[in-house]
Amino acid sequence: PPLPFPPPHQKPLQPFAVFRTPEAVRAWVIGWLNRSQFEVDSASYTIGNLLISITFDTALSVMSLLLANGFHWTASLLAATALSLCTWLLNLITLCKLKASRSAYRTWMYAHIEHLKQERERVQQREQDELHEGGDIG
Repeated sequence: PPLPFPPPHQKPLQPFAVFRTPEAVRAWVIGWLNRSQFEVDSASYTIGNLLISITFDTALSVMSLLLANGFHWTASLLAATALSLCTWLLNLITLCKLKASRSAYRTWMYAHIEHLKQERERVQQREQDELHEGGDIG
């Protein structure tokens, strides 16, 4: 029987193939076509969390800075502001990397689809040529 996989909402789907050798050994091939596909698949479920975190970290940082203007800088206010800004920056960098990976994957995917179309056209042309050559002989 097939191995149970976690539901799609818990883990992104990973491409795989299963085959059995003549010696009755089952083999699994697991992987992605390229690194950008891996990056997109492994981090795509975090986009919503990143956007929420960036939104709230922005609001928290602005509130901290506004509070600091009316009060003296205390160690706790300074620490909260610094951590909020660091988290905001880290999440923004992660979101930019994810966007770049998605763009790279989209570019690769369109190029791959175009390659497959050209290959199909070559095969069809070859089949037509073989059909015409066979018709000339008979």
